[in-house]
Amino acid sequence: MLFRLVVVALILALLPGCSPVRETKVDEQRNPYFIEGKERIGTRDYKGAIAAFEKALEVNPRSALAHFELGVLYEQHSDQREDDYVSALYHYNQVVRLRPHTYPADNARQRIASCKQELVRSQSMAPVYQQTIREIDRLKDENQQLRRQLEAVNAQAASRFVAPAGIGAADSQNSPQVYGAAASERSRIGTSIATQLRRSLTELSGNDTPIIVATNPVAGANDRAVAPPAAKATGRTHTVRSGDTAFSIARSYRVRLDALLAANPKLDAKHMKIGQTIAIPSP
Repeated sequence: MLFRLVVVALILALLPGCSPVRETKVDEQRNPYFIEGKERIGTRDYKGAIAAFEKALEVNPRSALAHFELGVLYEQHSDQREDDYVSALYHYNQVVRLRPHTYPADNARQRIASCKQELVRSQSMAPVYQQTIREIDRLKDENQQLRRQLEAVNAQAASRFVAPAGIGAADSQNSPQVYGAAASERSRIGTSIATQLRRSLTELSGNDTPIIVATNPVAGANDRAVAPPAAKATGRTHTVRSGDTAFSIARSYRVRLDALLAANPKLDAKHMKIGQTIAIPSP
């Protein structure tokens, strides 16, 4: 009798660990942003689906299913340019890293091979693919760290300057100065963190890969976007040809991508037209 009780206890102890992957998948699929992304795919709203799955990853960065859906969207339902294949490769690699032995890792590995073939055909992004993936990982990690720092600063500033309960009439006369000091402190610290975030993003300015970045919700009037330095006109121009991207044009003329975009403020880098004339800034 005692032996049977021991066996039953062991079985019950092992049951919760039998299917952690299944539970994880269910949790991922219940994410409201994940559900929204699947619905938008059904209506062929692929840009909306990408935005929804990106939000799903903000809620759960370890969602392998959301990474896989984004990989498929960037590979098959985008403009299918070099940066789209790079983004697809990034998300497929995240699937293999997060869930190497279960679905959808095998599917992701097959799609990785397909995306690499597309990049090799372009002959321009293939040599820098691994470096681009590492830069995306690093900047996303840094973005998350800065966001956590900003939340901690907000909580610290709020706890430091909130007036105590039961404040008297005499003390209430000073409350505007207290609250003004709180706002000033939050603005100063928020500005500092936002500046660090912008500095980290400029390191990737040579890549034409979009990155979602948290904005500063508490910055004051002094925290305005820092405009890039004005590009010097050189008189050089480039006529857009088939297969050109803003990144490939900048690279061919040995200029920075942000300088090229600053020299062409009305340029839509995602929808350039063949025959369109683009001004080339000085290196």
